[in-house]
Amino acid sequence: MIGREEADRLIGRTLADEGKYAHSRRVAAHMERMAALAGEEGELWYLTGLLHDIDLPETLERLEVHGLLAEKKLEGLLPPVGIRAVMTHDYRTGLKPETLLGEALIYADMHEIVERTAGASVLEACRAARDWTVLEERYPGMGHHLSVLKNFTEKYPPFAD
Repeated sequence: MIGREEADRLIGRTLADEGKYAHSRRVAAHMERMAALAGEEGELWYLTGLLHDIDLPETLERLEVHGLLAEKKLEGLLPPVGIRAVMTHDYRTGLKPETLLGEALIYADMHEIVERTAGASVLEACRAARDWTVLEERYPGMGHHLSVLKNFTEKYPPFAD
């Protein structure tokens, strides 16, 4: 499995856009915290989060294949379970996650996007109250993102707190 420093350099070169690179780093950090809560292997979860958008430059105009082109890029860098999580993290591919790692990656990706849009304090207040109404009303275009957050925290209550 690739090391953190090498993965960070790789994703930094691949995602030349500073905002997309920062997004991947925030998703990785969130994944590492979630791994600790789940009693899972933090390094795998961190690296899966960090590398989840490795094919974005090639798929930005074709998001229905986002994650799928990552399979070849990640061979030898992540174990198959991490590669599969990356491949299934975007609902537009039609693929569904098959593991907690895959579901957590989708959650962490959506969490980071909503947090960046709405602000951490608003997101955390809604999550703690388990009431997404404020965000749904304020950001109607984020229905899918909010649905992911709500469904994941209902399915896995330890991640809701």
